[in-house]
Amino acid sequence: MKKTRVPGTRIAIFCYFILVPITIVFLLEGLLRVLHVGPSIPLPYARFVEDNVLPFRGTPNSVVKNTPWPAGDEFEFEYRYNSLGFRDSEHSFEKPRNVFRIVGIGDSFTVGAGSCFEGTYLFQLQNLIKANKKDNSDVEIINLGMNRYWPEPERSALETIGIRYSPDLILVQFSPNDITDTYIGADCPLVLDGYLLSRQAYELGRFGLWLYLNSRVCRIALKLYLDHKFNPDSEDKSEPRWDDVFEDGGYHEKDWLKVENEYQRMISVAKKARAQIAFIYIPSETQEKEYARRRLRAWGQKQGVLVIDTLPALRNAEKDEKVYWEQDIHCTQEGYRVIAETVFRNLNSAGLLP
Repeated sequence: MKKTRVPGTRIAIFCYFILVPITIVFLLEGLLRVLHVGPSIPLPYARFVEDNVLPFRGTPNSVVKNTPWPAGDEFEFEYRYNSLGFRDSEHSFEKPRNVFRIVGIGDSFTVGAGSCFEGTYLFQLQNLIKANKKDNSDVEIINLGMNRYWPEPERSALETIGIRYSPDLILVQFSPNDITDTYIGADCPLVLDGYLLSRQAYELGRFGLWLYLNSRVCRIALKLYLDHKFNPDSEDKSEPRWDDVFEDGGYHEKDWLKVENEYQRMISVAKKARAQIAFIYIPSETQEKEYARRRLRAWGQKQGVLVIDTLPALRNAEKDEKVYWEQDIHCTQEGYRVIAETVFRNLNSAGLLP
């Protein structure tokens, strides 16, 4: 018996299975945009390029204007990168006569994320030293900080680039996330179309990146997918355990030892270059725990090197002024000023300045 085709059945099926879901997604997308809901897009502090020696650098001679995320547009600054891909002016490798040179290495706090260039702690430190120096020498600070660097590439940057500037003093910035970044290692972050991506996000490819950047619905879905696939509580333990960073002999003890080994190598590099070296502890507001600072100070005493702890000064200053951004993890210009003043006082007291 020949079946009777019901008029409009195909149209109904098309609407039910295709048009209705698409309409729901578009409505949900619009609602999320109005409410500013969804994981944030990483703020573009730089457009990155791969490198033969270092994991990555900023794009040489580039300018990036930081575009705030609408859910918390706290600041907007311009980031200029020199011919080597660092957020700094140009410096000749040949040191001019009568110049005291400092090379600073570290991660985004050394870059000065969350501040104009003149507000970074190294720039403010340079001005403080110039205003208070005891002889007629000039002072030049070279910023080799890079977003998302950890001690291993920082040491490589010092060995391959920093030493070529013939520094008199080397400043190394430490934050507790250096331990987790050491755990993740060289596989993360990776560069795709100028963005720094985790290994998991990198596996999604360019189309996944496009979806993440352009759709809040997809951003939430992709985050849930990645969180499920790479659950830190899963058996493979593919993600760091933050709480163990602040435990003696915990899961990340081996990563602490790796960091201390890299710092020991930096001390050796400084000695060969006849330069002094000092380490600066700068936590984000969410990393203000005692263990990390105590351990770094104890390590510094054992090695006979200066460790400058900026946390007490930051805690004291935040009673009267905002030293951290509320949604971004980095310091405000006032916070970097506190860091610069603390570093200056300690370096001066240790006799490491001209």
